[in-house]
Amino acid sequence: MVAGLSAWRLLAAPQDAGAHATLRFGARLAAVLVPLQIIAGDMHGLNTLEHQPAKVAALEAIWHTERGVALTLVGIPNEETGRTDYALMLPKAGSLILAHDANAEIKGLDAFKDRIRTLAPVSRARRYRMRPC
Repeated sequence: MVAGLSAWRLLAAPQDAGAHATLRFGARLAAVLVPLQIIAGDMHGLNTLEHQPAKVAALEAIWHTERGVALTLVGIPNEETGRTDYALMLPKAGSLILAHDANAEIKGLDAFKDRIRTLAPVSRARRYRMRPC
């Protein structure tokens, strides 16, 4: 935000020394915080996979337990057929991101049939908003 506002200010006043300094500060801050955020997010994901695998299966719309799970970028969950319609998927990327192994076995919703009534609210909200990256 700081860097963005500084860059916007520089468009209007290219010689503004304060905006230059603030832009440099924002860029340096981002250079430090972005890698830390990536590491913290990855650690949180690994923890969630270990302690709440049903939540991961619902959020990622992983219908069946399998190895080399694809990462679903966007799609419409279909509970009746047990699949995601119109899905744009990256093969094996789900397992790679979730377990750091492209061939890792990830539990699907079929492993939690006795505990999950419906997937729709969780997965639809996630799919319809699409992934930021």
